[in-house]
Amino acid sequence: MSSACETNVPQTPKPTYRQSKLAPMLSALTANPANHPERSNATLARVTEVIDIVCNGTSGALVSGCLAAAGSDHNPLDPISETTAEAVGGVMVEGLGQNQLAQAIELLWQSELSTDEVIALHRK
Repeated sequence: MSSACETNVPQTPKPTYRQSKLAPMLSALTANPANHPERSNATLARVTEVIDIVCNGTSGALVSGCLAAAGSDHNPLDPISETTAEAVGGVMVEGLGQNQLAQAIELLWQSELSTDEVIALHRK
């Protein structure tokens, strides 16, 4: 006979394969102010730049998918929200190969801003 304590223990759902692949991407796309107060969420301009880099310029469909996932009203120079990061990150996880995905995550960790954004900031 089981006790009430045993039957009322909440079960933590096991992450799906997609969620386990998405977690590192979300970590690179979104800031954690407690661990990295110097970072902000990535911009869509940086996301598209990273995709172009890892796909060697053959990224049209994947970039289009990310832009569609972000929504037509999203300014590419604004940091993406966590909701947008999940949508865009999901497109990237599904569309990139394993090596490309690892490289994209590393590049996003290196900078959350696109090269053009950084240049514009330095010129101000």
